[in-house]
Amino acid sequence: PAAGRGRGPEPGAVHHARLLPTAAALQQAIAAGIPAERLACVRPSRSGWIEAALLSHWGITTVLARQGGGFSEAVWQRLAAERNLNLLLLQRPRPVSPTWGEALPLADLLARLAAWPTSKPCLPEPPHG
Repeated sequence: PAAGRGRGPEPGAVHHARLLPTAAALQQAIAAGIPAERLACVRPSRSGWIEAALLSHWGITTVLARQGGGFSEAVWQRLAAERNLNLLLLQRPRPVSPTWGEALPLADLLARLAAWPTSKPCLPEPPHG
């Protein structure tokens, strides 16, 4: 089990997962090496009753969750505070801007396209008939 509040997980921590009930999520959890008896394939509950039951059943002391800003994060925040748990939130990665160009707002993109030199047509003229 993980360490007490304020410290990170101890080496050799036992991992459990509450994951969405989809084949892809289950395949990823199994590929990560989490045994079936430590998996709960259930949708998150808005009230947190499922998460609270899993915390108690498994004796969880540290939670790793995605920082999404929605009800699920609020549930984990509340449960961590109520139970004096470590809560580690993963930030969503920022989108990587392409190295080959720049991202433009739609209006700017349309303005640039309108100003693009058109000395040669990109497509052949359709036959006139």
